Amino acid sequence: MEFETGEGLTLQDGIEDDFSIEEQYLKKETYKELQKGIKLLNKEEQYMIKWIYFDGRSLKDYAQLKGITYNQGRYRMQKTLQKLKEFLQ
Repeated sequence: MEFETGEGLTLQDGIEDDFSIEEQYLKKETYKELQKGIKLLNKEEQYMIKWIYFDGRSLKDYAQLKGITYNQGRYRMQKTLQKLKEFLQ
């Protein structure tokens, strides 16, 4: 069942727009909280997060850059993400 307004919009259009606005707001707030959490990490952890998630580079390349094995890099990333998760709770 759709109710049309005088402008050719339906009730469904209005509801979908509201959800879109709500989703955008939640994404923005989540991003703000994530940025706050990242600032609480040490500089090397921040660099690692930026390298992989913001710059889109690989963990393999990060490990090579730092002179560590891939598994050591993976371990560091797991610890860093766990730390970030704890900050956000």
